[in-house]
Amino acid sequence: MAEPLARPDALLEASPSLWTAQELATFLRVSRRKVFSDLSRGAIPCVRLANHAPRFIPADILRWLKWGCPDAEEFSARKRNVIDV
Repeated sequence: MAEPLARPDALLEASPSLWTAQELATFLRVSRRKVFSDLSRGAIPCVRLANHAPRFIPADILRWLKWGCPDAEEFSARKRNVIDV
């Protein structure tokens, strides 16, 4: 993946509480197709809405990047064991 935007904190301040796949793709500087491909492999942590649409918590994405992009299962396990990063 390409480097994310230089000032992720600024993006967090101006962003909605959940990102769509397109917003995540823009942040990561990858295609929307790449986001869905990685999502189908379980490589990106997400939440699912009632209509099964994936959404992404910006703070979780920053933590996921900081932790070296572990798969979603490992990310969830690590997140349960961490209060603050």
